[in-house]
Amino acid sequence: MKSPSTKIKLLWRLPAAALAPFVIVSVYLLVSGWLYRGSGNHSMTPAVVIGIGLGSWFVLSLPAHWSIRIICLLFYVPLVFAALIPYSLWFIAVVFHGMVAGG
Repeated sequence: MKSPSTKIKLLWRLPAAALAPFVIVSVYLLVSGWLYRGSGNHSMTPAVVIGIGLGSWFVLSLPAHWSIRIICLLFYVPLVFAALIPYSLWFIAVVFHGMVAGG
């Protein structure tokens, strides 16, 4: 049976691993969109790398055997990367629609 502290670690690290990359990419897109006024001449690569790196840290710090954490990480990185691409396109379309449409 798992101890209460192990359950607490699991309960906050799983959502943190899931949400951290999306929060970091969202903040980056907001800041870069505000600074560059929609010029589109900036790369999203640093935000994606930092977001996936932070999420990976949460996955690697889960209270589980090291081999399970490595296997989870091998699934986590490509899945989050694949989810961040359409999310960033959706985020740009929704948040900066007025800027692009001339509003």
